[in-house]
Amino acid sequence: MKIELLYFVLDDDDAAQKNFLGSPSIRVDGVELWGEKRDVYSMGCRVTINRLR
Repeated sequence: MKIELLYFVLDDDDAAQKNFLGSPSIRVDGVELWGEKRDVYSMGCRVTINRLR
């Protein structure tokens, strides 16, 4: 199992090429653990919903 600790994204074009979903991004063996399909990939932060409340 390969775990990437650092994953550099230089700009929006690089984010699109790497299918970068936003920070934090956790990948194991190159696969995003909480992946999703998107039409546009870009640099940014993810917003998550806490469904435990």
